[in-house]
Amino acid sequence: MKRKNQGRGVRRPRGRIWLILEAFLSIAGLVVAPAATFLISVLLGWAALQVTGAWLEWDTRIYLLVNGWSRPEVTKLILLLLNDPGIDYVALIAPCLLYVWLRRKWDAPWAIMAVVIALVMGSLTIPFTQQFGLRERPFVSITAAIIDPEWRKIWMLFPTFPSGHLRETVGLALVLGYFWPASRWPVAFYAFVVAVTRIYLGAHYPTDVAAGAFIGAMDGLVAVLTVNRLGWFLGLAGGLRWLKRAYAYVFVPRTTGDWARDPVPARAIRLTVMLGVLAGGGYLGGWAINYKGLRIVHDLMRNFDNSVTNPLLLRFDPQWAEGIYQVLGNGQVIYPTMAVLVLLAAARTGWRGLNKGIVVVGVTGLLVYAIVEWLGARFDRALPYSQLENSLPQEWLLPWASHSAFPQRHILAVAALAAALGHFTRPLLPVVYAYLLAVAADLLYFGAAWPTDIVISLVIGQGAAHYAAFLSQNLVPDASKRAKELP
Repeated sequence: MKRKNQGRGVRRPRGRIWLILEAFLSIAGLVVAPAATFLISVLLGWAALQVTGAWLEWDTRIYLLVNGWSRPEVTKLILLLLNDPGIDYVALIAPCLLYVWLRRKWDAPWAIMAVVIALVMGSLTIPFTQQFGLRERPFVSITAAIIDPEWRKIWMLFPTFPSGHLRETVGLALVLGYFWPASRWPVAFYAFVVAVTRIYLGAHYPTDVAAGAFIGAMDGLVAVLTVNRLGWFLGLAGGLRWLKRAYAYVFVPRTTGDWARDPVPARAIRLTVMLGVLAGGGYLGGWAINYKGLRIVHDLMRNFDNSVTNPLLLRFDPQWAEGIYQVLGNGQVIYPTMAVLVLLAAARTGWRGLNKGIVVVGVTGLLVYAIVEWLGARFDRALPYSQLENSLPQEWLLPWASHSAFPQRHILAVAALAAALGHFTRPLLPVVYAYLLAVAADLLYFGAAWPTDIVISLVIGQGAAHYAAFLSQNLVPDASKRAKELP
C-alpha cells in the first residue's frame, strides 16, 4: 500500500505540470497567432509594392493566360454564382452551421464564434496590408485584359491586394473543414475554383489571390485555434468541484423532469440567467447587423441582403398580393389563431397542461412586445422597399410602415408562437416550420424586411418561446408519478 500511494504521489504532480504547461502554451498561442497574422499582413502588403521586373512579368503572364480563357457565356455564369461575396461566403457559412445544428448541436455556439472570428480577423488585417500604400488593379495597366465594363467600375473602388474574396473564402473554408471533416476536399476544391475565377474575371493578379489565400488561412487557423483552446479551458473549469456543485444546484432538477419542485433561489437564478442570455443575444444580434466598424462583416451582410431581396422585390405582382398577405402577413388573424392552436395542443394533457399553455402564450406575448420595444428603440434601419428599386403600389407599403426592420415584429411573433406550438405538439414541427419559412419569404416579397433581420428575429422569437416554456415548467409542477427523486 505504501508503494502504491507513493506511485500516485508521483503521477499527480506530473499531471499538474503538464496541465500548467498546456495552459501556458494555449494562452501563448492565442496571443501569438493573431499577432503573427498581422505581422505577415504587413510584410505581404510591403512586398506587394515591390513586385517589379521579372516577378511582375510572370504575374502578368499568368494573369493574361487565365484571363484570356474568357468566354461571354462562362463569364456571365461566374458573375452570377461566384462573384458576389455575400452569396459566396454564405455558401460556406450555411453548410457549416447547418451541419453543426443537425449533427453536433452542442458545438453550435463554437461554430458561430469561429465564423465570426474568421471574418473579424479578415477585417482587422486590412489596415495592415494597406499600411504602405495600395496596389492598382491589373486591368489599369494591362490594356489587353478582358473585363466586364460594369464590374470594372466597381472594382476600381477597392484595392487589388490582397484578394478579399480569397481571404474570406479560405478562412471560412478552414472553419467549415474543422467542424465538418468530410467536407475538406470539396471545400478545398471550391476555394481553388474561386481563386481561378478571380484571375479569370480580370479582377486580381495571381499574387493578389495567393496572398489573400495565405492571409485567409491564417485567419481560419486563428479562429479554429481560439474555439479549440477556449473549449479546452471551459472543460478544465468544468472539473472544478465548486463549479460542479453550483451548476448542479442551479441547472439540475432535484426531481427528474420536474423543475418546479426545486428551491425558489435555484429557479430564480436559472430563470434570470436565461433571460439575460436571451436579452444579450438579441442585443448582440442587432449590434452585429447595424455595426459598420468591421467592414467585411458589414459588407457581407449588406451584399447578402441585397442579393436575396432584390430578385423577390422586383417580381412583386399585385394580383397575388392580397391572398399572400392574408395567409402569411395579416397579424390580426395569424397571432390569435396560432395562440388558440397552442392552447388546444396544451389542453390535450388536461387542466395542468392548459395552465402551462396559458403561461407559455402569455409570457411569449409579453416577451415579444418587450423585445420589439426595447430593441426597436435602439436599432433603426430602413425597410428594403424604401431603399431598393421596386414597383410596390402605395397600398402595399402601408401595412408595414409601422414596422422596424430590426427586430422584425411579424416574424418574431410568428416564430415565437410556432416554437410554442411545436413545444406541445412535436409531430407538427415540420408543418409549423414550413409555414414559418413561408412567412419569411412573404416579408421579403413585400420588401418589409432584410434577410439578416429575419434570421436574427426568427432566432430571438424561438428563444422567447423556449424561455416561456421553461418558465412554465418552473412554475407548474409535473403531475407525473413516475418522476424519480435524485440522490
